[in-house]
Amino acid sequence: MAHKRSTAHIAMMALVAVSFIMEGMAQEISTANSATPPKILTTAASVRGLDVGEANLGLPVRIEGTALIDALQDGSSAFYLADETTAIYLDSKDGISASIRRGQRLRIEGKTIGGQFAPFIRVERVTQLGTATIQAPLPMTLADIAHGRYISQWIKVKGIVRSVEALPYGPASWRFEIVSGTIRQSVVMRRPAATPPEIDAVVEVSAICAGRFDSSRQWLGAFLIVPGDVPINVLKPAPTEPPLRPINRLMAFSMDDSNLHRVKVRGVVTHYEPDNGFWIQELGRGLHIKSNISIPLIQGEVVEVIGFADFGAYSPVLKDVTVTRLAYGAPPEALKLNKASLALKNDEELVSLEGVITNQKPTPKGVLLTLWRNDGQFDVMLDHLGGVDVKSAWPIGARILATGISVVTEVGVSNENQNTNSPSFELIEQTERLGKSLNYGLLQPLVFSLLARSPSDLKVIAPPPWWTPARLVWAMGIACVALLLGIGTVSAFARDRLRKSASARRQSEMEFAGIWNERNRIAREIHDTLAQSLGAITLHLELVKDHLAPGSNAATHLNEARNLTRGSMEETRNSIWKMRSHALETGDLASALTNVLNRLTANEDIEGRFTLKGSSCRLPPVMENNLLRIGQEAIINAVKHAKARNIEVSLNFTSKELRLQVSDDGCGFNYEGAPPRDDSFGLIGMRERAREIHAEFTILPLPKQGTRVVVVFQLSAARSLERVGEDVMPNNKS
Repeated sequence: MAHKRSTAHIAMMALVAVSFIMEGMAQEISTANSATPPKILTTAASVRGLDVGEANLGLPVRIEGTALIDALQDGSSAFYLADETTAIYLDSKDGISASIRRGQRLRIEGKTIGGQFAPFIRVERVTQLGTATIQAPLPMTLADIAHGRYISQWIKVKGIVRSVEALPYGPASWRFEIVSGTIRQSVVMRRPAATPPEIDAVVEVSAICAGRFDSSRQWLGAFLIVPGDVPINVLKPAPTEPPLRPINRLMAFSMDDSNLHRVKVRGVVTHYEPDNGFWIQELGRGLHIKSNISIPLIQGEVVEVIGFADFGAYSPVLKDVTVTRLAYGAPPEALKLNKASLALKNDEELVSLEGVITNQKPTPKGVLLTLWRNDGQFDVMLDHLGGVDVKSAWPIGARILATGISVVTEVGVSNENQNTNSPSFELIEQTERLGKSLNYGLLQPLVFSLLARSPSDLKVIAPPPWWTPARLVWAMGIACVALLLGIGTVSAFARDRLRKSASARRQSEMEFAGIWNERNRIAREIHDTLAQSLGAITLHLELVKDHLAPGSNAATHLNEARNLTRGSMEETRNSIWKMRSHALETGDLASALTNVLNRLTANEDIEGRFTLKGSSCRLPPVMENNLLRIGQEAIINAVKHAKARNIEVSLNFTSKELRLQVSDDGCGFNYEGAPPRDDSFGLIGMRERAREIHAEFTILPLPKQGTRVVVVFQLSAARSLERVGEDVMPNNKS
């Protein structure tokens, strides 16, 4: 019984669980079935208001409206539909909308498409509801429709017919262009039997605004489609005969709208280009006629041109023209100019101007030459070379006479002769298009080019000088190479001379070191032998003197011998001192000169002063020894012969030289007549020592005012030998 109750309990729980699961699934199914379906778009404005991503979701559309145009018979069955909100573009893939005609009232069902520029409707089902009156078109200007906002809209615009062209293909029969201000608009008529409007008529066009765009969904421009049964409303018929105007009166001030309509001009052809029209000239004024006339015009031919005056770079141009040939004449003569600035005042005229070629630049059709004059430079463009080699025909540096049409390429603003009249909207827009700032002033031509007609218009007057820029560059390059070679040769020779000089001086230093060591050895030997012996002799003579009677002959001779011995000792000591400079062994040149000055003036009534300027440095031994000996001799001369009271010794080190100066305030002497002395080096010895070390030696004897001895030694030679001198300088401390 217990087992049965347990089994029943389990079954009951399982039943409850299954019921809960079934209830949850039922709720999910109910929720899924109650999801809101996509909202159906019911107006054209709601479709156009979608962004690209939303439109490409294929949202459902059901709208009612009136067809603005018969469906295109090109497989797409495209047409335009207007409801109470706006107009929109529609098409279909299976041709279900091919039977739609303008004025039908329709119910359209389909899906949204992002489109190539704006969202539109892909038609899936069409229901005809009858006919309806099409709403009046929206009045617009050509400027309003220039930026794509009104694409697919039913509009109405005004303009002057500038050109008419028959179309031999498609459902359209005519294409004409209208102009309002500076905006030009193309219009297509879908009416094979229609008569196009006359050129120069002022018309009002009711049309659908279509457009052109690129693959990035960016607007390129509008074109208008006129439905087949919509007439062109002529507001002002074309004039029967355009007025004849002189070239210099085109675009001149007028109280009426004559500048907007065709004019007639006559002139002589000065130049013809198949892709750029032709130029005529009348009474010294030129005019560019922009036309793609297929029959070439001949220079000198007299023509009559009817067309519309329009803005050029500076002077007016004539567009949308018809040409009538009147007569043939001689080619016109070019106006020869002697100043480049005059070409700016003869825009679109045939002129000639001299200049020197400074640059050649190839162009897709020909060549661009840059010419230089004393009063400026300008370009000459030639599009038809006729097989001529540019470099040989017009070499750089050649002076040529260039003939061609003067074309102003840049203009600027002048505040001169300003008036209070405001410029027209067309002039402001055209000026901004040219990148200029009108500033309500007078535009002045700034830059011009010559448009040559053929190679014969460029005549070489003088060939380029032999010294062309290229040759000058080559000559300068060769001169630089030669200069570098010369500098290298001189530098190598100088280095070789320096090496040889350093070697010679090193050898001299080594020889001097050997001599120095030998002199020191001899001095030591004399000191240890002869000087000691003479000292001993003198001592013994002193002892003998004490044993002799004063005044005797022996005492007299002994005294004489003693004096001779003392003199010999003094001479020996002097020789030892001269052979060996103890002062330079224990100090530098400055300390040695100080010791010499102090020793020689110690027992004399003379004041000695030594001055050191700059930073003292050691010199090679031969240099220091000779300078010390020169200074020593000068001090000895001042002490023994000048009767000086003051002796000044100065040693001045600079970055380039060493200056040794010994001055006294003695009696002075006549240097030219001074005889050489044998008891010292003397003046000749000082000069020889200075010459030995390549120093400048100067004596400034001032009779009764003292003497000045100056030695100037260049440190550049000493520095090159300083390390050598240190290597070979003997050690005399032993």
